[in-house]
Amino acid sequence: MLNTGTSFGFAADHPVVVAATAGGLTLLLLVVLVRTTPLPLKLALAVALGGAMGNLVDRASHGAVTDWVHLAWYGPSFNVADLAIRGGLGVACLVWIRGRRGTGLRNMGTHAVAADSR
Repeated sequence: MLNTGTSFGFAADHPVVVAATAGGLTLLLLVVLVRTTPLPLKLALAVALGGAMGNLVDRASHGAVTDWVHLAWYGPSFNVADLAIRGGLGVACLVWIRGRRGTGLRNMGTHAVAADSR
């Protein structure tokens, strides 16, 4: 099934806008990936970038993304690139949140020790 829109077929009537937006977001994802240092975050972003690039190749060659996975219990069709994008960005968010929480807790502990030692 060809999908000229985004996930769930949104904006299917505007394939040029969808393609331009997807290209811009893919470029942004590449920039974030290059500037990121933690390896787990880099790997998650690389998976998402691979999916985004796969969908861009589909759009450039066919004018649409080919959604071919159909699950009886899940409504819209999708493809492996969609899974990579959602999975990679989901893991990236979890890794980022965990890293932020870990950093914050370490800093709070350091400040608490410094305050007690005065």
